[in-house]
Amino acid sequence: MTELGAKPLTRGGGADVSSELPDRERALHCEGSGPELGHGVTNECALSLKEDRVDQKQRYPEVARYVPETLVSLIIPAYNEAARLAETLGRLHLEFGDDPHYEIIVVDDGSKDATSEIVAEFCSRWANAKLIRMPWNGGKGSAIKAGIAIAQGSRLVFMDADLSADISDVPRLVAALDNADVAIGSRAIAGSRVIYNQGRGYRKIQSKFFNGLACVLVDIVASDTQCGFKAFRSDAGKMLFHLCEGKGFAFDVELLALAQLLGLRVTEVPVDWVESIGTTVRPIRDPFLMVRDLWRTRQRCRTLEAHAGRYVWEVPGPQAELSRGAAGAQRAEDATFVGEIHDDARERLQRRAAHKLD
Repeated sequence: MTELGAKPLTRGGGADVSSELPDRERALHCEGSGPELGHGVTNECALSLKEDRVDQKQRYPEVARYVPETLVSLIIPAYNEAARLAETLGRLHLEFGDDPHYEIIVVDDGSKDATSEIVAEFCSRWANAKLIRMPWNGGKGSAIKAGIAIAQGSRLVFMDADLSADISDVPRLVAALDNADVAIGSRAIAGSRVIYNQGRGYRKIQSKFFNGLACVLVDIVASDTQCGFKAFRSDAGKMLFHLCEGKGFAFDVELLALAQLLGLRVTEVPVDWVESIGTTVRPIRDPFLMVRDLWRTRQRCRTLEAHAGRYVWEVPGPQAELSRGAAGAQRAEDATFVGEIHDDARERLQRRAAHKLD
């Protein structure tokens, strides 16, 4: 893989390095009473974003020089996000402006607040932005599927409305598609930098548990299935979302299983990720819904395997786009956790396949 802007290693893939990300943290949580530039973006926030982009270009010159040759469609699902969309859209406009290489598609997933009104007002002043209104709430997967359907770009990217993933990483993710069909942002490989809100460390445990369970139940190989930051070549993305039936927590897992089943080239890219304040994930109820959705995805994949005449695990999973020398202690924590699960899943599946052949 071409290593575009490979990030310097930190204390380990996905480690808590809040002290090392002053500009990123300031950009994500820019608050203040200063004058606004419009769309809810203050002068202080704009200055933080500009400083962050300069820092990105200095650290990753290859990415700073990267300009997509074709249109990139950036799809953002939103459900009751009126409180934060003004800032989100303002930040996107500051980042991409009127760049003809990008189109922004916001999908209102049947919101009950003023989400549509805020986006519509913004779109009236930004030619590159579009709004899709869903008639009712169908789930994140359903909303992204609608955005993918109308996207005109040859590169398709989706990310969460809270912009927990750094928008400065969009060019890196798109650049990875030069040598892959699917590029997934990962918070669990070397080079990623992750910040969780204080007192919410369970989110990291919850994420690891879900990812490990997905690898075991659905036979996929991925270090971070749930990072809401993924990119696709247009033909691959439209095919995957056409075949995908998942709408809830596990739609990402089904997408990756389909990609492996179809033999698509998948790569992982380390990202900067800061947990957003006001996340809607419920710590008690949602884990049970996640397990339910995973089991349904498992059943769906078994049906697809019968149609395809092959197993999901037969095709290699994502190849991580890592910095040179990314080995040993700096990625031991996450690599060991994920590696043990992957090895166990492979051995179990190989035994199952050998048993069937006998």
